[in-house]
Amino acid sequence: MHLPNHLLSPTEAIVGGVAAAALIAVAVVKTKKSSNSNTLPMMTIMGAFVFAAQMINYTIPGAACSGHLLGGVLLASILGPWAGFLTLSAVVAVQALLGDGGLAVLGANILNMAAIGCLVAYPLVFRKLLGDNRTPLRIVLASVVACTAATTLGALAVVIENALAGAGSALPFGNFLGAMLPTHLAIGAIEGVITGLLLWAVGVANATVLNYNTDTGKVALHKPATTMIAFAIGALLLGFGVSRWASTAPDGLEWSVEKAEQVDQR
Repeated sequence: MHLPNHLLSPTEAIVGGVAAAALIAVAVVKTKKSSNSNTLPMMTIMGAFVFAAQMINYTIPGAACSGHLLGGVLLASILGPWAGFLTLSAVVAVQALLGDGGLAVLGANILNMAAIGCLVAYPLVFRKLLGDNRTPLRIVLASVVACTAATTLGALAVVIENALAGAGSALPFGNFLGAMLPTHLAIGAIEGVITGLLLWAVGVANATVLNYNTDTGKVALHKPATTMIAFAIGALLLGFGVSRWASTAPDGLEWSVEKAEQVDQR
């Protein structure tokens, strides 16, 4: 869902950059207040894990496109929403430097992927659905709903932003929306299952997902070293092993843009 530069107007790019910078400033302050000696190492390792996981595109059943994890709900669950937002913002920034998503629209991409997942879907959907009866099934179901919401809201934001870009950039709204939403509903649901299983495994290991304090913003890690080692190994396996089997089909945004352009040319 990484927007390229040409899909937004310069004004939108500037507004998105300012908004993202403001949120990052708030996140830095809040993360400093709630951090401990494990916070920065955990953010680094989790960022590496999500970066590697985003390299693995999975084919969407019944569609000629692929998707990958965004990671917002996963990061917010393990790090807390603000530290998760900072971590995912850094991942998106590095990807932009490597050519995945435009540098000019980096702010919009941070809002669409990091802010919606960590600061909207996690507190308003995941935490509400998780409740106090945190069974494995409930963790997975809450993850599926939250990840689907995050991905779908991000896709909707992309369509609206593009519609506001004006002549020369805007794709046909109805066609673009019709391609983006079903595709990203499926992408989000698959991410939700993966996220739920990971959070269940982390919860079994050290109850991280069960101990986030919404009042203090602190995460109680019972076995931080175990969690860091597990995700570090996972990042290495994803980056140097599993990535070779990633789908080569266009991702959901690329496929949707192509579909909307084809309709527009008829």
